[in-house]
Amino acid sequence: MEKLPYRKTKRLKGFNYSESGFYFITICTNGFKHYFGEVKNQYMFLNEAGCMLYRNWENLEKEFESVIPQEFIVMPNHIHGIIELRNGEIGTDNHPTASFDREGHRKGHPYTEVNKTLGDVVGAFKSRTTGEYIKMVKNKLCLPFPGKLWQKNYYERIIDNEKDYDNIAEYIIYNPNQWLKGSDKYG
Repeated sequence: MEKLPYRKTKRLKGFNYSESGFYFITICTNGFKHYFGEVKNQYMFLNEAGCMLYRNWENLEKEFESVIPQEFIVMPNHIHGIIELRNGEIGTDNHPTASFDREGHRKGHPYTEVNKTLGDVVGAFKSRTTGEYIKMVKNKLCLPFPGKLWQKNYYERIIDNEKDYDNIAEYIIYNPNQWLKGSDKYG
């Protein structure tokens, strides 16, 4: 069996990415191809695929009880978003999404037993959106892609404090302004 080439990790060594907190992520299309719409006059105009990404972002908290999606933007060839993880906080009687059956056992969510990592959430998002994109290609609603839709990895940054959060949230909201200037510093 051929040995795969060494890939340098982008993750912070020794950090537990299932730890509760806020994370800024960027996911880019494979080859930086433009699949999700276009920027005109400092606004992002989404196509069908771009709208599908928004729906999937909003549904992350339905798939993962411990995830609260925050600010988010779809750009022509990437997405930026802030994910809040609340691992270790779910499943308590005072948590708003806690749900129990008649015998008092915790009900139903497939991801409640084990804390999920940021990588689990990003991987699920990439997988789901790729599957939906393929269906859209078959229905001729968007452009086909060669190979993979998303790059193999993603970029993340741990948000340390409120000022950092505010700066990143503002960056996400105004990202189309940066697109035309060519200064998308996080993507």
